[in-house]
Amino acid sequence: DELKRDLVHAQKENERYMNEAELNKTALQKHKMDAELIETMRDDYENQLREGNQIIDSLEKNLTRKDQLIKSLETDLSKAVSKSRHNEETIANNNAQMSQMKEQLCQKTQECQQLQDNLEALRKDLKRLDKHISSDHNSSSHKIKELEKELVTH
Repeated sequence: DELKRDLVHAQKENERYMNEAELNKTALQKHKMDAELIETMRDDYENQLREGNQIIDSLEKNLTRKDQLIKSLETDLSKAVSKSRHNEETIANNNAQMSQMKEQLCQKTQECQQLQDNLEALRKDLKRLDKHISSDHNSSSHKIKELEKELVTH
């Protein structure tokens, strides 16, 4: 009986160890799967990290290009402002010259009007003189004819 009990007890212990071994085997497989999952996750993380670093490098290059463009635009803007100021000065000078030229044109127009008025007065004087000369000529011509008649009659 004792042997039977020992045998049953040994079988139960054996079964318990077998169950524990099966549980350990299952736990080991789960740990292996977890380790594989962790390995895959680590690979994914490393890939994402590489991609992230590439994106950061690209962004840094873009930022450098952007800074260069900003500096270039600032230089262009500075030149444009300078040119604009120069153009404003040129326009102001041109406006001043145009004012002077307008004044000169007004003076010349007045002088021209004065010359036209003088010319008109001279024309009137010339017509008057022409009439006077014509009248004198007619009178002289008439006198000459009278004198010729007198000579002919004498």
